[in-house]
Amino acid sequence: MDDSIRFKCPICGALPNDACVRTDGTLTPGPHRGRKAVAPGAKPVPRQDFSQAATRAAVRDATEGK
Repeated sequence: MDDSIRFKCPICGALPNDACVRTDGTLTPGPHRGRKAVAPGAKPVPRQDFSQAATRAAVRDATEGK
């Protein structure tokens, strides 16, 4: 199991241990990159994949438990 699935997804709002979903409601084959980026110990996503504002928001949401 991917360790990042244990954390709330900052992209789609999927709760811990739930699969990520697309905007049309279908399940994604794996966690969103943003979810992987905020999971401790997960392989970091290259910085160019996120704007600074999106990265700050993802980290803030993950650390504040939203």
